Amino acid sequence: MRFVNWLNQNQAVVMAMLTFVYVVATIVIAGLSIQTTRLAQKNLDMALQLERNRLRPYVVFNISSSTARKYTYASIKNRGLSAAYNVKVSIKPALVHHYDGQSPLTHREILFLPPDEEITDAIDSSPAFHEKYPEPVFEGDVQYADLAGNKYTEPFRIDLTFLKKRSYIREASVGDELKQLNETVTLIAKHLEQKQHAEEHLRFPQADE
Repeated sequence: MRFVNWLNQNQAVVMAMLTFVYVVATIVIAGLSIQTTRLAQKNLDMALQLERNRLRPYVVFNISSSTARKYTYASIKNRGLSAAYNVKVSIKPALVHHYDGQSPLTHREILFLPPDEEITDAIDSSPAFHEKYPEPVFEGDVQYADLAGNKYTEPFRIDLTFLKKRSYIREASVGDELKQLNETVTLIAKHLEQKQHAEEHLRFPQADE
């Protein structure tokens, strides 16, 4: 009863306290709501960025050689899941083609490169290549864009020093294969002739006497 009487006598104070609690609770709820919204937006932005990175083009440049063909090659490949546009390779020192100035892969822009597409250029015979580049270290970057116009840059550093003393296997030509086939046929004929002669000797031993 006293409590009820106190409330009746102090209605203004009680209302002020309740209003204050309501305002504080509203502010706290609003702050939590804003924080939750920001966190959700951040997670959404991160998910979208991850998806864009997954679907983006990814163009790489490389220089390699074949031990069988004794040749050094340059290549550009789009390892991404979407097409690349305006692909341009900057490289130092310049990659000189064996018969026509610089390699077109590094001297000209590639306007369109589909996903999983690779373009290869034969640079020079490997011995001549390493003679031309006694210190075969190449640095540069690959610049390109996606369909939306987003631009990418992939830096590279290719050191081919470890290939300078590489052993190369001579690839058999058509003439070599025909020569080997002829030798095999001749050997088989010789064995058949010896076998036939041995059989005739067993049948007619007097003829040889």
